[in-house]
Amino acid sequence: MSTRDHVVAVGEYLALIAARSGFRDYRVIWNDPANAALRRKRTNPQSLAPGDLVKVPVLEEPAFARATDQVHRIVAAGGPILLHFRLDDQSRKPFATRAGKLTVGGRNATGAFVVRGPIDRTTGGDGELDVTVGGEPVEGEFVIAPTTAADGSSGATFRFLVGQLEPVDTPRGMRARLTNLGYFAGASDDDDDQLAWAFEEFQCDEKIPKKQRGFTPGDRKKMLPTWNALAKRHGDMLPGEELTE
Repeated sequence: MSTRDHVVAVGEYLALIAARSGFRDYRVIWNDPANAALRRKRTNPQSLAPGDLVKVPVLEEPAFARATDQVHRIVAAGGPILLHFRLDDQSRKPFATRAGKLTVGGRNATGAFVVRGPIDRTTGGDGELDVTVGGEPVEGEFVIAPTTAADGSSGATFRFLVGQLEPVDTPRGMRARLTNLGYFAGASDDDDDQLAWAFEEFQCDEKIPKKQRGFTPGDRKKMLPTWNALAKRHGDMLPGEELTE
């Protein structure tokens, strides 16, 4: 199958690129042999960096040989996008089994911006929350109501942007994950000192071996243990996955 080049832009992720290219299942693109280099470079197809090159297969109209005068059921692969969250408080304890209101905004098949919600949802025992959405999700929020229990647990509002999480081995990827985990990593892309501070604080808390500590972006081998720990702690790297040299 022939392919065309697609250069990733800010805010794009593979499921979005696939949908805009006419594919219901992003894995058709991800698993294409032409994207072997991209798979080695990125562990998470939904966390790409602007400038990454994706080889998109040229979509061909399918043909099926079936007998006439009969009813046939043909099922298309793929489907809605799954958004997965884990919600922690400032002390890193999960907001377990907490009720809240979820709102998601995005573009539908015609390109119009639509808002879904608010809908009632409850987090799981580890503070996890899953939601499947169609179209092109862009942003949203989950508002946790305060409890009326004796402990007086407070509420919280989590805002999220879909497609803005760059790979963990990029400056923006590190900054976003550290900030989401409660380490202030700077207010702009130019605040390298604050990013380095947050990175080193994370290394101490995660007990990264001392010989592998420090903020040295040019030394990939030294940075790898922390990058992998950061992605796993953030929840966007599956068990068994890891960055390599």
